[in-house]
Amino acid sequence: MQGTRVPPTLEHVECVSEALQQVLQATCGLTAEPLDAPANHGADGELVVAVISLVGDVEWLLDLCLPRETAVGLAARFAGFPIPYESEDMGDAVGELSNILAGKVKAALDGLGVRAEIGLPAVLRGDRMEVLVRRGAPAATMGFATECGEVCVRVIADANAKGGA
Repeated sequence: MQGTRVPPTLEHVECVSEALQQVLQATCGLTAEPLDAPANHGADGELVVAVISLVGDVEWLLDLCLPRETAVGLAARFAGFPIPYESEDMGDAVGELSNILAGKVKAALDGLGVRAEIGLPAVLRGDRMEVLVRRGAPAATMGFATECGEVCVRVIADANAKGGA
């Protein structure tokens, strides 16, 4: 029923893990091994964080968190040439990676009959950053080990969103 409030859900969140592994392999030639304990999501050190939304039958924010060394390594593999951490190109490279990730997640959800549209990514760079989650919002954090370092991705379901059509 349209307009009925549906609890936020992380159903199908496994699509994100699978998509990340596929995207890093296809774009950077990297194998991403899931970690038993997720990476330390934004607690220490210099980071690049990309945030992108998927809205529709799901109301998700995806955030991709890369420590400085990981970001430099991924960006170089993605672009095919070194990209300095401090450059504007770093934001472009990480933003495009997050956009590709969201597209892969959207395709997986589409295959399951779950409708979602992708927003534009926002990329932030800083020291000791944390994406704050609204109290009570369901979230899943996944960490991966790659040859370039650890990668962390988190899915946050919007606790205040209305359900899809």
